[in-house]
Amino acid sequence: MGTTTRARINLLDVYPTPQYLVVAASSNGANTLLAAVPAKKIRVLGYVLTAAGAVNAKFRTAASADLTGLLHFGAAGATLVAPFSQAGLFETVAGELLDLTLSTNVLVSGHIVYCEV
Repeated sequence: MGTTTRARINLLDVYPTPQYLVVAASSNGANTLLAAVPAKKIRVLGYVLTAAGAVNAKFRTAASADLTGLLHFGAAGATLVAPFSQAGLFETVAGELLDLTLSTNVLVSGHIVYCEV
């Protein structure tokens, strides 16, 4: 019987390196989280957000394109956890920044795991 050699794939060679961002947005309207990267998409892999009060939020691009539906935080301490996904939860168009748009002046804080592709 012959032997079989199996190739091993290093996921760091296949997927871009994750990067980490602290979120602290509090202004009504667009709050820039990440500046645009020329010729690169920003792919969000996971996030945790907590609100200091009732507020609605959306991830958007500079062109005001919605990347998510409305995220509703009903009261202070409301938390949203989007589990890590190597494939990504959503992404910008290449060369676009990432905004968190808020419906009112309430602090939304947390962190994001993302990569540039």
